This record gives sequence, structure tokens and C-alpha cells, in this order.
Amino acid sequence: PVTIIIYASVTCPHCASWFSAVWPNIKKEYVQTGKVRAIFREFPTKPVNLSMAGFQLAHCAAPENYMSVIEHIMSEQENTFKTVAAGKGLQTYLALARSAGIDNEADMNACFQNQQGVEHIRSSSILAQAGGIASVPGFIINGTLYRGNSNYLPLSRHLEGLTNQDFTTLPKP
Repeated sequence: PVTIIIYASVTCPHCASWFSAVWPNIKKEYVQTGKVRAIFREFPTKPVNLSMAGFQLAHCAAPENYMSVIEHIMSEQENTFKTVAAGKGLQTYLALARSAGIDNEADMNACFQNQQGVEHIRSSSILAQAGGIASVPGFIINGTLYRGNSNYLPLSRHLEGLTNQDFTTLPKP
């Protein structure tokens, strides 16, 4: 299938908007049908401490729940910013941690300290830089930086064009 690498941040308002408006349809029409293989990669943005915390929570979830935790954190982004600004960061992140299967503050803090998750996020940032990703959401599709509009219609047209190509390893006569 076509491969799309999605770079996004859980603290990026444009990413949260994309994940609520575009991703559900891309996932349904292309990923779940097997036409497109989607890979999510972390791209921490300001405030970096909140971004890293969100990504770390997703990494501490069971691997099969990683994307659902990312989707949940994206959907809660605006609320997270408001409650953290109101001095309720601990309660907010404990609530987010529950979506990752973490029940208490000690386990959440241990999750935040997980060096393997931190290294994974750093590696993702290095790959983003190497791929030419300068802002998020950003996409690399079949190894090429996608510079088109990320709204559903233009992105789906691009994906549709790629999925309908007649790929073969044999030369055509």
C-alpha cells in the first residue's frame, strides 16, 4: 500500500484540528481499507514539556492503544491548555494518563521519566528534519514530502491517485 508518515504534535492546534476534521475520514477510507499504511511520528512543539508529556503517555500505553491515546490527547488539547493554565496540570494529566491505562500519579511520573520513550521522540524529530518537515501537521507520502493542502479533499485526491497507479516490478512491454 501507499505509505503516509504523519508528523504532528499533541500541542499543535493545527494538528488537533486536522486530527478531528481530516484524520477520521483518511483512517476510514484509506487506512482501515488497507489502501494506505499510516505511520505516526512525534514532532514536539511548544510548550515542549506538555508535548513531551503527552507523547510519553502514549508510549506508556499498550502498543495497540498508542494511536487511540494520541487521538484522545489531540481531542482534549484545548481543555488541557485551559486547565494547565488554571493550575490544574496534575489533575489534567492524570485524566489523560487514564486513557493510556495509567491509574496513579507515581506510575504517571515513572512514565514521564521513561528514557526509551524520550529517545524515540528524539529519533522522530531527527527523521522529521531529514525529511524536510518544518511545520506540523506534515506528511511524507511514499518517501516524498507532501507539499499540498492537508484538508481532506486535496489529500484524499493525492492518495487516491497513488493507490490507483498500476504498480509492477516487471517492465512494461
